[in-house]
Amino acid sequence: MITRNLSRRPLATGLTTLSIALGVGLFAAIGSLREASQDGFERSASICDLVVGAKGSPMQLVMNSLYHIGQSPGLLTFEAYEQAAAQPGVQWAIPILVGDSFRGRRIVGTTSAFFEDLRLAPDDTPLRLAEGRAFEASQAEFSAIGDGDHKHTDLFQAVLGAEAADYTGLALGSTFIPAHDLQGGASAKKHTEAATTVIGILQSTGTPLDRGIYISAPAFYEMDGHGSEKGLSAVLLRTRPGFYHIKAWREINARLDAQAAQPAVEIRNLFSIVGKVDQILSLVAVLVIVVALLGTLVAIYNTMGARRKEFAVLRALGAPRRTLLTLIVGESAAIAGLGALLGLALAALLAWSLGGWLQNEYGIAIRPQPGARQFFVFLAVVLAGSLAGLVPALSAYRTEATRHLSGMGFGFAAAVLLLPLGLGACSEGQSNYGSAATTSPKSLADLPMTTTPQDQWWQPGILNQLISEAPQGAYKTLVGTILAHEGTAADPFPVDFDFLGAWRFEESLRPLAADKPRDPFPKHVRFVDGAKVRMVGFMLPDVAFEDIRDFHLVRSLWGCCFGAPPRVNELVRVHLPKDSGIDYTYNTLELSGTLRLTFEMEDGIVLDLYHLDIDPGGLRELDYFDPGAPAGFDPQSAFQGAVPIPTAAPPNGGEIGY
Repeated sequence: MITRNLSRRPLATGLTTLSIALGVGLFAAIGSLREASQDGFERSASICDLVVGAKGSPMQLVMNSLYHIGQSPGLLTFEAYEQAAAQPGVQWAIPILVGDSFRGRRIVGTTSAFFEDLRLAPDDTPLRLAEGRAFEASQAEFSAIGDGDHKHTDLFQAVLGAEAADYTGLALGSTFIPAHDLQGGASAKKHTEAATTVIGILQSTGTPLDRGIYISAPAFYEMDGHGSEKGLSAVLLRTRPGFYHIKAWREINARLDAQAAQPAVEIRNLFSIVGKVDQILSLVAVLVIVVALLGTLVAIYNTMGARRKEFAVLRALGAPRRTLLTLIVGESAAIAGLGALLGLALAALLAWSLGGWLQNEYGIAIRPQPGARQFFVFLAVVLAGSLAGLVPALSAYRTEATRHLSGMGFGFAAAVLLLPLGLGACSEGQSNYGSAATTSPKSLADLPMTTTPQDQWWQPGILNQLISEAPQGAYKTLVGTILAHEGTAADPFPVDFDFLGAWRFEESLRPLAADKPRDPFPKHVRFVDGAKVRMVGFMLPDVAFEDIRDFHLVRSLWGCCFGAPPRVNELVRVHLPKDSGIDYTYNTLELSGTLRLTFEMEDGIVLDLYHLDIDPGGLRELDYFDPGAPAGFDPQSAFQGAVPIPTAAPPNGGEIGY
């Protein structure tokens, strides 16, 4: 029913849902991207413990050395490099030389230790080659450069990161000319003397290492203009943890010509700055969600005036106030929930798109993963949507049936108002069958069989006529009709409303207490408990009109809603088989299944006494015939405006709903 109500307002529902989806999508995407990008940056920062370079900004040093972003603060002297590498507890030291590029990808001069010693978090994975081999350039050769040894013309060989190979189009065996510029622009000086051959390509690591073009440090210094510089861009250090790490960091920073930056610390500092922007954007997203939820409240509240008659009918048909409350809150929660789901899907799409851009631009592979954050966002939005629906729900809760049914016709208004009285106050109702209804036979086995033809068993009026002519005999004949059958699926008992209603339910029949039960059912009714029965009747108009799984079966549509309302023992609660359902119909229904007798009370109101569990294929729709209605009674016209027009019955009757 909630789905049907929302589908009646597709534009308002769609726009409100879209607004919530945009807010949730923005909020979730910001959080997801921030967490994933921080994880990606920290994963790249973990390849070393310290980055040593010239004095300047430590964050600039880290971003230039590890992420290929920005400029180097300056050159580090060979003396500072050698003293940093000689610090106690230093496990390895890898020189980094930058200043050249090819097609927008930086050329990095280094040694063989770069490929041998670097490890990637979180599994301490070494760098691996997808193709070819790495160049050979030992630390000893690099140290010799400081002494003036620059003759390495045979070392113009390169190993490419996976992304650099894809971006530049270089392959194993390709030759390229480096440019003396970090961007590799058209105006940059070309190192024509340093034609470099690709001898290896690294496997993808999901870090900025994928964007580099790596050559040997001796070859780097062999290029024109580099030989006289006598310095390094940075040094990557791995230290033993604890005391040695702190000691190396302090002693290097105590120098006037060098600094040691901690990559993990600098990345946290970076994201603490970015986090301020994240918080502002998240606040904007929350405001969008709040405005959308307020829009949900207003949209539903604006429909209250037009729906008051609908609520009045539901109240008059017996729906408690909490049902109306649940209905409106459910609509609001459904809009919020659908918007939240669409928003989370939008966030995933946005994170995937921006993640690809971030990897292309900076080499940071981010992997947004659904987790507890998304689950709690969904729950919070649904809860907020439910709270937003409380305002219109309370308006529906206060709906009075008598005030809003005046425009629906006196007959229908009176019928729906009297119907709950017939259900809940059945002790005040009187049996239509006189004293015979309260008389029980001494023994069912002593009762005679009926001569009523089996093909006439369901036609109304036969048993009613017998009772009116001879109450005692009719009662025995009525029970005898039951005994003429076996109560099995092949031969069900022909039970009708005369049989079920031929006794008066009174307050005194209720159980004395929970531990002192009293059977309120007479013997002739208790006799059919659990047996297979057949019944004919009509579907009582209820709250739902589509895909109905449970409904009340009544003797007459006229009697249920325009005549005397049925008493509680003249109603049968019908339960269709699992996964079966039918739409509302005015036509006569023939049902077969198991009859169950129950006695339950809720809030002082007696619930259904009879339950009929329909067998598969045990429901047939017949042509409309209501002998209890006056001549000319047309249910379609009588219920117009309150009950939707049903589909036509199958020709000559037929199974429906399955």
